[in-house]
Parts: sequence; structure tokens; C-alpha cells
Amino acid sequence: MGIISKLSELFGNDIGIDLGSSMTRVWVKGKGLVLDEPSVACVSARGKRFIAASRYVFSDPPWNVVTTVRPIKEGVISDYDMALPMIKEFVDRACPRRFWEKLAKNRRRFVVSVPGDITEEEKKILETNVRLASWIGEKTAEDIDAKVAMKQLSSIRMFPIEATMAAAIGAGLPVSEPQGSMVVDIGSGRCDVAIISLGGIVHSCSVRGAGDEDMDNAICTYMRDRHGLLISDGWAECIKKEIGSAYPTCSKLEIDGRNAATRVPKSVTVTSEEICEALKAPVNRIVEAVKATLNKCEPELAADLVDRGFVLTGGGSLLPGLNRRLSAATGLPVRVAEDPAHATIRGVAAVLDEIDFLEKADNGKGVQIPLELFPCKPETFDRNKTKGMLWGLIVGDAFGSPTRSCDKDDHPWAAEMERCSVSDQPCGYWTYAASMAMCVMDSFVRKGDYDLKDVAETFAKCMKEGYQSSIDGLALGEGRTTEASLTVFARTGGSFVDGRKASKGNGSIVRFAPSYAIARALGRPEIIHEVSDLTHASAVAREVCDTFAGVLEDHLCYRRTKTGPGKELSRTLVNNSGWAASTLQAALWAFHATDSFEEGLIVAVNLGGDSDAIGAVYGQIAGAYYGFDAIPERWIKAVKAWKKVDALIERFLGMFEPLWRQDEERRSSDPVDGVV
Repeated sequence: MGIISKLSELFGNDIGIDLGSSMTRVWVKGKGLVLDEPSVACVSARGKRFIAASRYVFSDPPWNVVTTVRPIKEGVISDYDMALPMIKEFVDRACPRRFWEKLAKNRRRFVVSVPGDITEEEKKILETNVRLASWIGEKTAEDIDAKVAMKQLSSIRMFPIEATMAAAIGAGLPVSEPQGSMVVDIGSGRCDVAIISLGGIVHSCSVRGAGDEDMDNAICTYMRDRHGLLISDGWAECIKKEIGSAYPTCSKLEIDGRNAATRVPKSVTVTSEEICEALKAPVNRIVEAVKATLNKCEPELAADLVDRGFVLTGGGSLLPGLNRRLSAATGLPVRVAEDPAHATIRGVAAVLDEIDFLEKADNGKGVQIPLELFPCKPETFDRNKTKGMLWGLIVGDAFGSPTRSCDKDDHPWAAEMERCSVSDQPCGYWTYAASMAMCVMDSFVRKGDYDLKDVAETFAKCMKEGYQSSIDGLALGEGRTTEASLTVFARTGGSFVDGRKASKGNGSIVRFAPSYAIARALGRPEIIHEVSDLTHASAVAREVCDTFAGVLEDHLCYRRTKTGPGKELSRTLVNNSGWAASTLQAALWAFHATDSFEEGLIVAVNLGGDSDAIGAVYGQIAGAYYGFDAIPERWIKAVKAWKKVDALIERFLGMFEPLWRQDEERRSSDPVDGVV
């Protein structure tokens, strides 16, 4: 560990934040939980927008405070002007600014919990505010020039983690094990439900209007409508804690408030049955969210939950009787986590302990490509297998489009190419993934060499004009990240949307084969990263590209063993989402589970979900392994304008003629094909 890293840990510059709508908690590595305060900013009457954000504001507010503001709603920033000074004060109080900390200021690293359904724009805003708030160099938030500051904060890092995953880790669930774990996180303004297995969220559901604050609001509304009594949110919370329950009891409580009609003081006595009735709506929303998530659960994961049940976290889980209510509704055992309100920040703290690994995996430049990525000699670059890799991409994409966006087993089993669901066209129409792969080949053939700018321009032309698309003038099924990146490029002619760096989507691996072939032929491994970065520049996307390159390298170099992760999974546990790692894993699973190109592609596309991408990735792997001759001729001829596609592939392969020398000695010394 370097001197800067030691200073960073010594002075508490690794920080975890649970930024909630109601409470914000800050954990500093080496110090523990150092701040647990309401997420409140205060507006001053003296022209200063912000003066404090702490618990004492409620008990003894200064004379010049006009009002208090909650800039966080449902886990995301809603008031941009007030969020920065509030977060800035929290960070300052968690890590006081001593002069020697300036030595390690640029080593500040943050792990921040975020909602599972946060958008890229909301995540970018949150990251900007956290990084600006941590800046040591200005005395007040108002003095910070965002543009100047962000240029100086390139090494201040923020690593987001989904709140449900953090809560599950904090509750002690075995999230990395090959078994199902379920967590229900009831926060201030929302309820999040997640089923987790193998370190990833398999199924999730987020419901607004089912949080802790919603319960308080429901009590206030009930008291006004039923008893004509106006009470404060603080009184409602006290009522909930004293006699609130998801199951009625025999408790009673006298409540003071104001008559809604006469505006004079009034007292009434309420029973727990009444409060249970008041809480019926938010409790029912929680129950429905849990049921909706369980309905998506695969049989294997459901079997795990029968014995272990699920865990409640978050402040709302402290409502008495809620675990009994959920257990009665689902038939599963339900327990409340130890100290559920702090489960998320404990999970953030656990991730914070691994922050060195996170930074190594996502260091802004991405994972460095090892020099031995292409260990085989050029003469082992087999033409038949390379053509199979390229045609497998096209065929897999076209075959998978009819089951796109379908859940597993919620569609008729696809055994042949069918009508394209993306464009509602006859069978054989490929989507944007194959179009972009053809754009890479087209650029290489036209320019006679690799030209990154021309590749980008061809991508943009494809999106705008439908160039190399299966339907003239129309691009089919481009992803949001790809569309956003290329839209900015088309407008500026040379830059891409900043949000692309956060994307872990599969856009770059579905079009991977041509850029891999060029990189290998030219001996320039960095090409696979450069082409990926055009739309997907995250370290995860780059690392998946590296893994994919290793798999293809094994098969193109006659190693003749099925390699790569995914062999050990069952079909139920295969994740068919649009994330790069999940798509590669799903394709590899189909590859390991079958013994021919045809059988494997049918299995792959019937996983549903992002099936055209899974089919395209599988086609590249299986095409490189089995070769072009193994792809059924009827599928090739079913592809739209297949002769045009084949001509482009042949011209592309013709650029590598010097590499098609066969090494007979190597062939004869290879083992027989087999499955490991």
C-alpha cells in the first residue's frame, strides 16, 4: 500500500453514505458510523439559502430560519440547489477538514446506496453532488464553481450499490451463494423487494407510497377524516410507535390535536384497531409488492425461500405485526433484521472494506488488457471458424428477435426462425446489434485499415439512415445507451454522452466479433476496448470484452475445449437481462449445455429476455468453436438479403488472406473435440 493510500485510510477518506429520504447515515472506514442525521436542509431569511442540516434544527431552530427542506425524495435528489450544501455539511462533519487531510484529498472514495430503479441521469446528478461536496478547497458550497471543481476531482471516486443489495449484505444474507435470498427494504418513501442469488439481483420490485412516511401520512389522514382532528407528522409517528400494528391489539392512546372545523385544541382516544385500519393501504401495498416478486421467482429459488423465508429491513419494518402479516399472506417465514434501520449502512460498510478491489476494477481507464490476450500465432487464425463466428452473430441475432423481451417459458418454444418481433417483419430480420457488426466490417473493407473515427461515423449513419440495416432507412432495436451516445456524436461530430461510462450493458459484446478479428489480425488488443468505448466505456463492459476475447481465442486456436464461466449453472439461475456479464454468462451456459450449433442456439434464444443479444453472443462463441459448416444452411438462407451479408463477410475475410495458412502439424497434434 502506497503512502497516499495509508494517509487515506488513516484520515478517514473512504466514506460510505446511505442517503435516504428521511435519514442520512455516513460510515467512515476505520471509524464506523459517524453521522446519523435527518436529511434536512434549512433556508435562511438573511438571504443565505442554507444554514444547517442537523437534529437540533427541530428542537431549537435559529431565529432566522424560514423553513426546512428535504432535498431527497425516494432515494434520489429532488432539490438540486439544497442537496449539495446538505451533503457537503454531512461530509464535513463526518470527516473534519484538517490541514493534513489536504495531502489525501484526492483519494476520497465513496460507496453510496442508490435505489434499484435509479436512472443514469439521476445517478450522474448524485455522483456530481457527492464529489463536489467532498472537495477540500472552498469554504462554502456557494463558492464552488462546478465546472472548475469537477476538473480537479477526477480522482474522487463514487461507487454506487443498490440499496436492496446493501440491505441484504447488512442483514447477513448469503448473497454470493448459489441459493435464493429475499429482502424487503421498507424505507421512508418506498418499499423495495429483491430476490438475490450468486451476487446479483434476480428479481426486484419497487413500490412508492409504501414507506415509513406514507404510514405517518395515512395516520394523519385517518385522524382528520374519522375524528376531525389535525395532528402533526411527529404525532403520527408517535402513534405508530405506541399502538400502530399490522395486526390489531387492545391498546388505546389519547391524542391531542386541533379540531379541523373550529381550529381549537381537541383530544380524542383511539384504539389500535383504528390505527391498524389507517395503515391498511400502505401495508397492503407492501404485501402486493412481495407477492408480485414471488410470482416471478423460479422454482429452484422458491424452494430455497420455503425454508429460509425472507428478511425485513428499513425503519418501516419496525411496525409491530408486519412480519406476521407478511408470513400469513405468503406462507413463508419472515424475520426482522437485527437493527433493521441500519442494515443498509452496514451493507455499505461491508462494501467499503472492499473498495480497493472496486477501484482496481474500475479505475477510470478500465481493466488493462494483458499482453498475452492473443497468445496464438497468426497462422492459427482459421478461416472457417472465423467465418462461423461472423455468420453466427448474424444468424443468432435474427433467430433471437421473436423471443425478445419475453420471460422464460412465457412464449411458444422457438425451434426455427420466425417473424421478427422487433420490426414485425418476416423471419430473418436482424437487429441493430448485427447492423453495427456489419458497420465495423464495412469500415475496415472501405478504408483498407482500422479507422476508429470512421467506425463511429458508420455507427451514427446506421442509426440515422438505417445503413447496413435489415430494413432500408430504419435501425432496429438500438439500446438506450447506444442511441444516446451516437446521438451526441452525430450532433457534435466528435464527442459522446458522458453517461456512457456508467453503462454495463451488452451493446459492445453483441457486435464484438469483427473488432476482435481486426484486433487479433493487427496484433493490437486495445482495439476491442476502443470500439467498445464508442458506446459502452465502463470498466465492466471492457472486462467482459476481455473475457469474451479469451473464450473466442481458445476456440479459434484449436484448443477444442469448451471454456468460460457458466457451465455450473442451471437454466433457472441463468440471468437473461441486458447486462454484459449476464448475457455472456447466458450464452456460455447454452454453449456448455448442448452439443451442436443448432441445438445450442435454440436453447439460447428460448431463454427469452434480451434473447436477440444472447443469440448473437452465442452465435459468435459456437461459430468459432464448430465453424461455419456447422451452421444450418436453411438458417443462413432465411436471413434477409443473405447474399449481400455473405458478400460483405467474404470481403472482410479477404483482408486477412495472409493469415489463412493452415498449420497441419498443429492440427494433427490437437486433441479430439470434447466437452470439459
